[in-house]
Amino acid sequence: MLRERLLTEAESSVQLNAEVASRWGHLFRLEVPQELHQEMLSQQAACDTIIASKDAIVAAMRSQLHDKDDEYVRMLKQQGEDVDLLLLNMGKQLEEMQTAYRNELAQIDDAYMQVCVLGLMSGCICCTST
Repeated sequence: MLRERLLTEAESSVQLNAEVASRWGHLFRLEVPQELHQEMLSQQAACDTIIASKDAIVAAMRSQLHDKDDEYVRMLKQQGEDVDLLLLNMGKQLEEMQTAYRNELAQIDDAYMQVCVLGLMSGCICCTST
């Protein structure tokens, strides 16, 4: 939308600039001060129109830039929140895995101790040599 507006403004600006430029020759030939003053006011109005058109484009671009900046800040905040949530979930998963590994290790240790107790009862030398 802004791109089309910029292209349209550029085309109209070229036409208005050409009109302003073409009138300068006529101004130099005027000898009556009132006519010269009137033509200069007309020329100034045409230049003001060109400047106003360009100022409107600049304002639109600044507005769009501000909107994009706001969107970028919102996205950064959202990404920060997403990273915080990811870290929190990773921490929870780490704790769960550590607990599961501790439980598994305890079960292995218990099973080993049972084997050793049974080995001691049956006279097995594998558990008694330690």
